[in-house]
Amino acid sequence: MAELTIHDYWRVIVKWKGTFILIFMAALLSTAFYTMLQPDIYHSEAIITFKPPASYSKIPGSEADEPDLRVAVQTEIRVMNSLEIAERSARRLGLITDSRAGVDNVKISARMRASYKAERLPDSNLIKISATGPDPVSACAAANAVIESYREYNLEQKSKQAKKTLVDIASRKGEVGESLRSLERQKQSFFERNPDTSLGLMLANQREDLEIKKKQLLEKYTPNHPEVENLRQRIEAVEGKLEGIPSQEIALVRISRELRMQEDLYTTLNKQYEEAKLGLSSVISFGGVVDLAVSGEAPISPDMGLNLTLGGILGLMLSLTTV
Repeated sequence: MAELTIHDYWRVIVKWKGTFILIFMAALLSTAFYTMLQPDIYHSEAIITFKPPASYSKIPGSEADEPDLRVAVQTEIRVMNSLEIAERSARRLGLITDSRAGVDNVKISARMRASYKAERLPDSNLIKISATGPDPVSACAAANAVIESYREYNLEQKSKQAKKTLVDIASRKGEVGESLRSLERQKQSFFERNPDTSLGLMLANQREDLEIKKKQLLEKYTPNHPEVENLRQRIEAVEGKLEGIPSQEIALVRISRELRMQEDLYTTLNKQYEEAKLGLSSVISFGGVVDLAVSGEAPISPDMGLNLTLGGILGLMLSLTTV
């Protein structure tokens, strides 16, 4: 059997050109008609920069290690692509309200999550939010809603720990404050019962002052330093005098010592409380907006040119196989 040449194929095409053209045009027109029936899909993009927390830095003021930064960015991207952020975004856009059924809200959140995507831009700490919608405005609004929802969620999570710390310190501060008031009442009551008592208290205060000075010196000198040794001897002398005071004054010494310890603890807690309040007020989101989304002018889908090209190729193949 003789092998067909290009010339043979061309003669067949010329002979059946009417059928060839009819099949080709039918495929092309069908593709155009199908494309026109498809809904328009618009695309919008926004970019945010990820600001790594201090835990990702090697030393204050240094840049984060690349592996740590990459993990941190990928973690935040997973958060952005989560159903939690999708639901918050849908609520922000008014797609979800408390009056809707729970199952409907889940479906709406799932559709919202499918309408956008967060991804890291190569070799940077920038994250791109790409969103789609049936019109330019909705696509733009979706991308911006994701950014605002993420920043809101991020702030809530960071503030939650700061608030817990503040509450814990406030609770402990209240306990120490109550203990202080109780010790002060005990001390006042003791003086009312023993108006002439003063030696024990004076010696106790003197010992506390010497202990503080000793502690300060030990931060600069060794325990064998002459000044430290001198203070140790003075403390021992005061303690020897304390052992000789009347028994009722021992109780006053104990109360006074406990009162000073509680006062020091209250001062420390109060400082921590103010620092925690300052930390809570200065909480900021990890995400900083670089470019907000803007409305696109032309739809990204359907692509009439691409579809007609594919339809033309399909029509050509059908025509060749038919004739």
